[in-house]
Amino acid sequence: MSNFKQAVSWILHCEELDTVKEVFDLDDQQIADAEAVAEFFTMLMPLLDVEIEFDMLDEVHEWSKK
Repeated sequence: MSNFKQAVSWILHCEELDTVKEVFDLDDQQIADAEAVAEFFTMLMPLLDVEIEFDMLDEVHEWSKK
């Protein structure tokens, strides 16, 4: 599993950035990049049907495990 992908998933699921940075041993640039990707996913969610939003969270979680 990619630490970066898992970090994105954790951020998307509202974990604290300091915790994510520590757990996945990310440097400042990596955590900033992970936060930007999570922000992008969050930006897309309102554009989707409410029922799909929860599926998207599951999809991001599954993506993070590959």
